Amino acid sequence: MEIIKTEKGTASDTEGSVEFIAKYREKLKKHTHHEVAKFVKKDGKWFFYDSDLPFKQVVNETPKVGRNDICPCGSGKKYKKCCG
Repeated sequence: MEIIKTEKGTASDTEGSVEFIAKYREKLKKHTHHEVAKFVKKDGKWFFYDSDLPFKQVVNETPKVGRNDICPCGSGKKYKKCCG
């Protein structure tokens, strides 16, 4: 397990979070789980109470090519008939 980031969670805090990546195998297949786990402290003990999946925004470097646009590979064909 790899800890990516922690927020709060010190002795004086009542809540905190841990972002982590866990790698594991199931039926000989490798898996990766990325999560932000949220914790709350009650009576001096930490308890898990919720989690979120981290959001990663995907930004295209080039303009989107429509199915009926000319293929960017330079063939002169429509994208849907060429590389699409």
